[in-house]
Amino acid sequence: MFWAYIAFSQYFLIWNANVPEETFYFNLREYGDWYWVGMAVLFLYFLFPFCYLLSYRHKIDQRRAAFISWWILVMLFVDICFNTLPAIRDATGHPRPFFSPMIIWHITALAGVGGVCVWAYLRSFPTAKLLPIRDPRIAECLTYHEPTA
Repeated sequence: MFWAYIAFSQYFLIWNANVPEETFYFNLREYGDWYWVGMAVLFLYFLFPFCYLLSYRHKIDQRRAAFISWWILVMLFVDICFNTLPAIRDATGHPRPFFSPMIIWHITALAGVGGVCVWAYLRSFPTAKLLPIRDPRIAECLTYHEPTA
């Protein structure tokens, strides 16, 4: 909700002011297939997960929660591409299309950096303690029961 509020507020203020130094950002994103990527970000990154998670059964089922988590991660990648890639232009000065061979470099960079981060996390995981064993109140926390009214 906060992301949608901030994005709409930014778009509304820039659209309402109509200052050329600021509107170029949205003009680039309305050219070619970037318009459809913007609509996908709006509906598939905000509206679909929002409506999907309204149902309680989607939140408690592990497979459904995993599905929407992966969905949001993929759409986060699309959102980052939507925010950064239209600045890369072709020889005519137009932004490169979203579905171009250049996108493969961004996907492999994400997989490479993400793979290194996951590898480092999994390698350090056995050496880390999951419980704060040196906390003086750990015994109290482990045996705490909520008081009844």
